[in-house]
Amino acid sequence: MKDRLSILAVSVLLLLSALPAGAQNQLYVQSNAAAVLVDAVQDYESENYQNAVDRLLLVKELDPANDAASYYLGLCYHYPGQDDEAEKQLSEAVRLDSMNYWYRDRLAAVYSVNGKMDKAVEIILNLVEIYK
Repeated sequence: MKDRLSILAVSVLLLLSALPAGAQNQLYVQSNAAAVLVDAVQDYESENYQNAVDRLLLVKELDPANDAASYYLGLCYHYPGQDDEAEKQLSEAVRLDSMNYWYRDRLAAVYSVNGKMDKAVEIILNLVEIYK
């Protein structure tokens, strides 16, 4: 068992060293973004929205295509009532992952709060069609 772990560790190191520097850097950035995202979600769940927002903005800086960061930013802005910013972030999350049920559901809720019932109904009807 110990030999297998050693072989696995050496194999991973060899694979990483074979990657071009740009790919290694991208993997490093994405792993750091993922670690910060985990901390941000913990802040969100503790209702520490400002810390979560600060961390999520860092995630977006490190990995602009991180749909989960946009989603949680939307939630962090929504619950204290910053619904225009919540709509912007949730729209971005949906743009990045258009088939994610939760992203679209929360965006519909924010559209509703913002008085955009036509957009909210459109999303809800689409979700019903997809998940019936």
